[in-house]
Amino acid sequence: YKPRRHSNEALCKPYCKCDGPTYAKWQCYKRTLDRTAAGTGWRWDRAELRSLVLAIQPLPVYFSVARLFLFNFFYFHLQNGLPSEENPYIFNGDFVDRGKNSTEILIILFAFLLVYPNHLHLNRGNHEDHIMNLRYGFTKEVMKNYGKTILHLLQDVFSWLPLATLIDGKVLILHGGISDSTDLNFLKVFQRNKVMDILWSDPRHQHGCTPNKLRGGGCYFGPDVTTRLLKRYNLKMIIRSHECKQEGYEISHNGKVITIFSASNYYEEGSNRGAYIKLNPDLIPRFVQVSKSTRKQTLHQR
Repeated sequence: YKPRRHSNEALCKPYCKCDGPTYAKWQCYKRTLDRTAAGTGWRWDRAELRSLVLAIQPLPVYFSVARLFLFNFFYFHLQNGLPSEENPYIFNGDFVDRGKNSTEILIILFAFLLVYPNHLHLNRGNHEDHIMNLRYGFTKEVMKNYGKTILHLLQDVFSWLPLATLIDGKVLILHGGISDSTDLNFLKVFQRNKVMDILWSDPRHQHGCTPNKLRGGGCYFGPDVTTRLLKRYNLKMIIRSHECKQEGYEISHNGKVITIFSASNYYEEGSNRGAYIKLNPDLIPRFVQVSKSTRKQTLHQR
């Protein structure tokens, strides 16, 4: 199976110059999905992007990360604008398996990546994985609407997504977390389609590094593990996702680890806010919270 090369501008024009309502009515046709995913995979499969992407940001960076629902996705771009040199974005994994618009979100992200390759970064999450897709519904969604060929193409693209982004050599952004054996130099060169800790690990208050038995993969890493890694590579902080937080974000390990979660109402109406980070040139994060009511409420309830 060898998909045709295509013009990025022609491919992405329909969704790069429209507003929220237009986005909401857009349907992802098989040919469009094929061409966009193939173009994205073509970039990564030829090692044009490393496992650890090095990014320099003299201007604000928006982190809209982790399990986006369609409303949250539209909100981020309507509030902050499209990716550009003055307005770069990082999306930190788990683009699928949550909600009924996984394919739409995924294909818009891929299209943005092809049009704005230097101003939008995608990190892989633990749900960019064929086993997780079988369990949580994305495989069924794609098979029903697009077929086996498209599914295999997307699985291949997932396996070559970059694993982490390093901003100004100081802020490490990855989906899950670290372990006591994390080596960023090795991360730059190893085969990134085989990975565990970075996608599955979670921080905890206790020191040390222990197996993450709840998830069945990765580890729990303590503040001592974080401190050692930051000191070893002269980093300021780690920004990660992977866990739903009631306020949309959480700061732990004495301010050295930030968890950010963008999908509001993740479990049920009112269960949590979503949030994203605006990282200014001084590398001080500013949190923006997002919430949406999906049911009718009385004035008193509001």
